[in-house]
Amino acid sequence: MDRRPVRRVSALIALFSQFQDNFFYGGYYDFVFLVLAKFCRIKDTFPGEDFSEFILSYPLFNTSYEKEYFQLMGVKTDRLIDSRLVKVVSSRLITGNSADWHPNIEDIFSLKRHIGDKVRPVRTSSDRIYISRSARRRIVNEKELIRMLKKFDFIIIEDKERSVAEQIAIYRNASFIMGPHGASFTNIIWCDPGTHLLELFSCNYAPNFYLYLANVMEMGYSAYYEDSADHTVDYLGGLIQDIHISLPKLEECLNRIFKPH
Repeated sequence: MDRRPVRRVSALIALFSQFQDNFFYGGYYDFVFLVLAKFCRIKDTFPGEDFSEFILSYPLFNTSYEKEYFQLMGVKTDRLIDSRLVKVVSSRLITGNSADWHPNIEDIFSLKRHIGDKVRPVRTSSDRIYISRSARRRIVNEKELIRMLKKFDFIIIEDKERSVAEQIAIYRNASFIMGPHGASFTNIIWCDPGTHLLELFSCNYAPNFYLYLANVMEMGYSAYYEDSADHTVDYLGGLIQDIHISLPKLEECLNRIFKPH
């Protein structure tokens, strides 16, 4: 039985209409492209609408970036209602579909316009950056990897909470980005065309979300993983698997990439 308390509102935007499979949605990539980009599309569709009076309801992510993004979009956090806790009823409803893990190109550029108009990212440098990870999909020999990367003048970006503006600035000022596959790469939409992304994978989990985004953003793209897939490892096992890097092989790859033409 649905025992959620009912709240009746005059106008509602339901931002989470996609089908829930057996895997939980709740990360940075999921929010940006399955929730926020949809809201940008809705704003574009109704340019004369005052959305400050709407209630937005979906399973909230309860993160600082969620609050910050919506503040940039002009939505007060008291307008957000967690649909897992409250059943919101309205005579007027706006919702939209989602394009699974490969967001619609128009949605990507709509998001860039809406957020970029508020943050106004300016490029001031051209850095080679390595994005570290402290949770799942860590590089097990990362200390040795970082020593090697410093020979190529990489800046090491530690895995810690940052504001949306700080994340945008890091990627806006990057000319080359490397790191284990992770949600931080959502921010490549702020990169200039020609910026290069090199993803590090385990052999059992190598999705193409960021290859797709890199192509949309006209970026360069490379990927690295060791060995062949182990078919005894299921999807969730591959999803959390840590990564070992052959330093001589990766150094050879970087020498080829950075070799003057």
